[in-house]
Amino acid sequence: MKVDLYGTAVLLEEVGKVIAEGGVGVTISSQSGHRMKQLTPEEDAQLATTPTEELLNLELLQPQNVNDTLHAYQLAKRCNEKRVMAESIKWGERG
Repeated sequence: MKVDLYGTAVLLEEVGKVIAEGGVGVTISSQSGHRMKQLTPEEDAQLATTPTEELLNLELLQPQNVNDTLHAYQLAKRCNEKRVMAESIKWGERG
């Protein structure tokens, strides 16, 4: 979670601060996030918009709610997808 989920969230946020106008960001993530059960709209929104430094505190990501390492990996990849969606709006507003 600290690398695959939090690390990617930090990277997206930091690149978003310095990307030049007209710049493009490409994030490649495993499709594994699509192989788990659908999350609720609220959970997806939390993954997308929770401030980065609070992300690992989400109830959804607590050890008692993560079944195994595959589930953790899938959650991380789902989070990556949602973070890219949210960050792309911010990047788009900057041009």
